[in-house]
Amino acid sequence: MKKYFILFLCLITFILTLYSVKMPVFHEFSEVSTLYVGEANSNCKIVMTKNSFVPFILSVRGESVQIHNKNFNLNSLLAHFDARLIFIEELEEGTSYYAFSNQIKYRKIMKDKVVNLHVFIAENYVVLGSPIIFGSF
Repeated sequence: MKKYFILFLCLITFILTLYSVKMPVFHEFSEVSTLYVGEANSNCKIVMTKNSFVPFILSVRGESVQIHNKNFNLNSLLAHFDARLIFIEELEEGTSYYAFSNQIKYRKIMKDKVVNLHVFIAENYVVLGSPIIFGSF
């Protein structure tokens, strides 16, 4: 009976460990992610992390990565996340694309629409963010 109890505890520990780590949303696009911790706005704390399994932090409110735009394709990214484009904003520095995907857990309401995938395309780089990019581009 004691062996079964120990086996049960090991199994519970293993399951809890699986639920306490996760891969960042954009782990396939960059080796490093920026996590937005605390508030779900530009006042959040920014934590950089390597894209391996990262400890689950209850207060993570979003994520972003910066990549080169050399081979970037917006339609491929939208297809990867099965996302639909919601609206576009033209800025002096580049263009922001806001989309929604059921595959991404984060959510933000902008212009009375729910978005959770923000793509900013500049001349030399692209920033991917979820639910949106907090801070500067």
